[in-house]
Amino acid sequence: AISYCIPEINEEGLEMTEHGTARFPVACYHDNLTTDSVPWHWHEEFEAILVEKGEVIVTSGTKKFTARYCPAPA
Repeated sequence: AISYCIPEINEEGLEMTEHGTARFPVACYHDNLTTDSVPWHWHEEFEAILVEKGEVIVTSGTKKFTARYCPAPA
């Protein structure tokens, strides 16, 4: 199921939230970052981001990236 991202984060910024199940460790989140924010956190798992409108700044390690909505070619 798709839900909002409300990560449980420890004092070091490590996300403690388990995603999915042991047999299927995947989760999907739908967040409106114009009204909600996801606090800074880190984890060792892979994370993919899909931008549906506008753009968002994503930090990975010491690097910042801008992820932008890009419509599919007609």
